[in-house]
Amino acid sequence: MVLTRAGGDSPFLLVRVQQLTTNLRAGVLPARWMPDGAHGLGYPFYDFYASLPYYAAAILHWAGADLVLSIQITQLAGLVVASIATYGLACSLSASPAAALAASALYTFAPYHLANVYVRGDALSEFTAMALYPLILWCIQKLRSRDSWPSIAALSTSFAALILTHNVSALLFAPLTLVWLGFRALTASPSERHGLLWSGLAGLALGLLLSLWFWAPALRERTLVQLEEQTTGYLHYAGHFVQNGLAQLRLAHDYALSTEAHPFRMGSVQAGIALLGLIAVAARLVRRQRLQVWQMPTALAALAYTVMMLPISRPLWDHLPLIAMAQFPWRLLSVQALLVALLGTSLVPVRRTTMGWVAAASIIALAAWNGLGALSMDRVLITPEDVTPQRVMLYETFSGNIGTTIRHEYLPRWMIPRPRTSAVQLAEGSKPVPLALEGEIAEARPVEITPSSEAWSIQVSEPSLLAFHTTYYPGWEANVDGTPQGVEPLEGLGLLGLRLQPGSHDVELRLTRTPVRRYALAASLLAAVSWLALLVQALRASRRARKAALTGIAVGVLTSVVAWGIARVPTGRGPATCPIVADFARCPLFHREPEGLWWEDAHLLAYSIEPDPSYAGGSIDIALIWNEPVALTVRARLMGLSGHLLPPTPVWAEARAPLDAAITRLTLTLPEHLAPGHYAVYIDVLDAGIALQPTTATGHPMGNVSLLPVRVKAGRGTAPDHEPLGTFGPPETPPILALTSVSTSNEGEDMLQVALTWEALAQAPRNYWLSLRLQNTDGKTLTSRDIPPFLGGYPTTLWRPGQVLSDRVLLPMPEDADASGTRLEIVLYDRATLSGIGSVIVPVQQP
Repeated sequence: MVLTRAGGDSPFLLVRVQQLTTNLRAGVLPARWMPDGAHGLGYPFYDFYASLPYYAAAILHWAGADLVLSIQITQLAGLVVASIATYGLACSLSASPAAALAASALYTFAPYHLANVYVRGDALSEFTAMALYPLILWCIQKLRSRDSWPSIAALSTSFAALILTHNVSALLFAPLTLVWLGFRALTASPSERHGLLWSGLAGLALGLLLSLWFWAPALRERTLVQLEEQTTGYLHYAGHFVQNGLAQLRLAHDYALSTEAHPFRMGSVQAGIALLGLIAVAARLVRRQRLQVWQMPTALAALAYTVMMLPISRPLWDHLPLIAMAQFPWRLLSVQALLVALLGTSLVPVRRTTMGWVAAASIIALAAWNGLGALSMDRVLITPEDVTPQRVMLYETFSGNIGTTIRHEYLPRWMIPRPRTSAVQLAEGSKPVPLALEGEIAEARPVEITPSSEAWSIQVSEPSLLAFHTTYYPGWEANVDGTPQGVEPLEGLGLLGLRLQPGSHDVELRLTRTPVRRYALAASLLAAVSWLALLVQALRASRRARKAALTGIAVGVLTSVVAWGIARVPTGRGPATCPIVADFARCPLFHREPEGLWWEDAHLLAYSIEPDPSYAGGSIDIALIWNEPVALTVRARLMGLSGHLLPPTPVWAEARAPLDAAITRLTLTLPEHLAPGHYAVYIDVLDAGIALQPTTATGHPMGNVSLLPVRVKAGRGTAPDHEPLGTFGPPETPPILALTSVSTSNEGEDMLQVALTWEALAQAPRNYWLSLRLQNTDGKTLTSRDIPPFLGGYPTTLWRPGQVLSDRVLLPMPEDADASGTRLEIVLYDRATLSGIGSVIVPVQQP
């Protein structure tokens, strides 16, 4: 699989397809829920993310194809459709076969088209949308004033497919669709004009209805999720206008991405073709020569889309509705690429002469070299074991993403703060017993768990409020002993809450359709019936339509057979003993490196970690297998799995050994009160105390390398026998947490390490955050830090009553600051409301 960490996160594709396949295997259609997303709590990803190409890949995977191969076949299909549709569109505009081939090559090899695969690896939807652009315009070109049934059906299908593929691309392409339809009608004869216009509008309207089941709930329910940050900060359009050159002045497009440069510009060949095409149109105007009807709107649209990528268009971006959802103005390169490809046909002689083919061949060769000449790829081996529900959850924790979004924007609004792990993840993907926020559970047993339902047998001894380990979202309903009962969102916690009376109960939770989902789906089904009637009418009225339908069926069957055959090709899994690693810089998905890892002369071939799971207060034994001994030192460090996302990060255990044998053994001793959870085991190779840069066998640099995480379970630590420093809990309730000890130590010259020991007294109703404030004697804050306890690796709702836990927090010290004579204020608070549940002030004790 091609890695695209610099410009996108290609493992997103794996997670989306794998989770969609899970829904299909359970008979859930259409899918709205990502069951293993949000650390196994699930969340409504597919309710908002257009996923048509992922359905295609999921069907292939469901049929038995390898996961990566399913994605690759889908990408190949997108390239083929884009190429064929552009050729067909150009021919419909009276271009010669040579000119149409040139246009097809210009679009297929457009740098932005390829960048969606090889740079923005998670942009499968946007890449597929580019295949639908020329198809939609081609369908409009095929419209006739009478007997337009086939063209109306084709237009509605392609337009609905665009909306279901990438709603942002549909938003950006819709103006061109309407303009193209308008010019198509205006340039027709007066007797055909109205018929063409109404046929086109009918096709677009039917496309909207066919896709209503997706976009209507997405718009109506957008206030139910956390979309506030979807267009802020880095994702705000203001920082992504194309500046310092609209095009790269290189024959082979440079796809490197850095803070100084990016590949999201026109290719040099594209820019040259666009300029020559515009000059040709202008020259015809000056000479008062007749233009083809499509040339003027194409030239004007190309200029308009180009201007919209430049800073000069900022006022339009500030005021046009919905366009901020596009986030990146350079996304308009997709539409511009098609318009430039069409302008390129004017540079090829219309007549079928040798010169025409020579000109077309030259354009094709230049376009191919411009798009592919400097393309380099970093690949990683992905096996089925790398994309399991457990690995998906580890990927979320290590990468910091929820599901497959960097801003967790589709998390329901009740889930604040966002989770970094869950009880499901700590249970290796199994649904644990619900939390009893009120009352007490005597017994709870899962009966059946599916992607969109849960069945439990539960006995409670008193009236209870239970928090199931499932994200609350409207549509979830409960049946208790066969009787419908309302569920409730647990504010701040974000889980699904259910109240039960004393006794034994059979509880069924099921994700149902809200009214807008139900009515939108019904409307789309009615539109589908109308579409079928339209298709039948088209087949009855036109022999050409019947021939096209038979050809389409034959091509579909042939394609399916070929895809099925390709899917049966065995894929390499790599040696069983190769290292399984991840690093945040290159690939945060834990995967195999079949040829091992390198730190200059040190070559790691494999490793083992025992035991797994481990227990707090115990130890972890690591055996590293090397190609040969070298005069270096190896270091192992145990750190929180998400610690690198919330630096600075404490080290819980560390061990070093000389790399003087083929097998290096290290032992990590775990603290007695270490919190349960998943921990990263980082491996460094040191030369004179300085960490060397790790690389893959192919020479690609990596970040800090983590071995497969270890799972730590609670040990047998004893509670302290002295009075706590303070207790914490919501107002007017008994305390739920106690702070039993605090100690500080210097960690280097500019860091203060604070060790806190907690005791859980009762079930916490929220995942509280911790605030540490170092103050001088006047109460002035010198430095502070607000973080979740254990950096989110063990949230407070999972602390069991009687459990003793030791946390460490690193406080960066201001320059020339002295911690002596200071005091430390320790506050726990509700992240959703910012209301505190208690505080303790202790003097800082210097060692």
